[in-house]
Amino acid sequence: MSAAQHTPKQVADARVPPHDLASERAVLGGVMLENAALDQALGIVEPKHFYSRANGVVWDAMCEVHGRGERVDLVTLRAHIVDRGILQRAGGDEYLLALTEHIPNVGAIETYAKRVRVLALLRELGMLAHRTGARIYSPIEDVDAFFDHVEAELFAITQQRYSERSVVERIEVTAGAAVEDARHREAGARSTHTTGIPALDHVFDGWDRGDLIVLAGDSGAGKSSTMLACARAQAQAGERVLIVSLEDGRVRWGRRSVHLSSGVPIRDLKRGALSGQQWQLVDGGVAKLKRESIWCAFPLGGSITEVLAAIRRARHEHAITVAYVDYLQAVDGEGSSDAMRHLILKWLTELRRETVRSDPPLTIVVGSQYRKREEDHKRPKDNDLYEAAYIRQKADAIVHVWRDENGARWWFLSKHKDEDSRTGPLVRSAAGVIADGDSEEVHSKDAGEGGSTKPKRETNADRQREFGDDEDSERARWKAGVE
Repeated sequence: MSAAQHTPKQVADARVPPHDLASERAVLGGVMLENAALDQALGIVEPKHFYSRANGVVWDAMCEVHGRGERVDLVTLRAHIVDRGILQRAGGDEYLLALTEHIPNVGAIETYAKRVRVLALLRELGMLAHRTGARIYSPIEDVDAFFDHVEAELFAITQQRYSERSVVERIEVTAGAAVEDARHREAGARSTHTTGIPALDHVFDGWDRGDLIVLAGDSGAGKSSTMLACARAQAQAGERVLIVSLEDGRVRWGRRSVHLSSGVPIRDLKRGALSGQQWQLVDGGVAKLKRESIWCAFPLGGSITEVLAAIRRARHEHAITVAYVDYLQAVDGEGSSDAMRHLILKWLTELRRETVRSDPPLTIVVGSQYRKREEDHKRPKDNDLYEAAYIRQKADAIVHVWRDENGARWWFLSKHKDEDSRTGPLVRSAAGVIADGDSEEVHSKDAGEGGSTKPKRETNADRQREFGDDEDSERARWKAGVE
């Protein structure tokens, strides 16, 4: 029989369903190259969308390894697949190894994933057309019911063109969510948690869970010490906190924590010249830290992928609710302003996604440094930040910490989605606990509220309760300021 003599059904049966194995391999290979690519494809493709059954099995395994907070690479992926007894279904060792041979454009992973999804939906449409065509040759008792059924099946397929992030809902649904949240809070559940700075808590009842906050400051202004002090206040309030450091190692963070928990100067800890009384204070400080749910990770100079892996592991193993990342510019932008711009945008985008992927939502505080400022003692502004537009766009709140000309430290809330700008002194008690809100005078940018945009001069008593840092000259500056 010639091609011209083939029946339409025979021609249809001989056709290959729409698919693109190259795009499927690009999605899988992209994840092997950079795990952050998996986040870009999550919510777009599912195992059932892959035409190759082996590719679907591999994608499912990747998601499971990723969900456990582990890095997805050839070793962890194969071990997971072997443990599940599905190595042959995943194509075998040679197929897994071949995935690393493909070098796709990682930046286009979302495009590849969307193509895989669309082709899967076209295959579903083809199957629906085939079923519908077969049924119309049989007696149809209720034509209206038949059309309704076909229409429902067609709608179920076509609405899958969009990911869950594109679902449209009526506004009363969101209003209902807010009312339900208020009821939970009335019953004792909280959708917010302490900022770690009582004056800020007094202003807007703490951070909303799932917020992305930028803590900005010059080098040596006390960003890391502020992060640690806030983390301790949150842990003491029942939060479970992670600190991810990209610049300072465990010994330096350890000195900060011992200093804040015991009051022993960092300079003395560096020298190792402690008195018997100081050793007792150190032991007491360490005992306090043991009772606080704070974990640390040190991917020094690492990538965003390593930071996300640490956050996911801590979320999976320790159920963390707050994460600190110190800091945005710790990864080199290769000397190019364009590279740094791309890097910061990528950091903020990935961290923003991470805040909403967990249940309950994860609050992330990320440190950021300024460009060189002409007057470091003046109150900073958002424009002093590297790529300020990106940061201001992505962050729910921006808090600046800086020193005035007398060495006193201040905080400045320059952005918050629900509140006006605020300013206050950054002080702490001798016991290492952030001072009560009534000792931190809060100023509003609105002069009509009786506030002032210029912080008042801090007293010597206040200065003695400042945050400490680990600079050798800090103690000398502090003493000079008091005297």
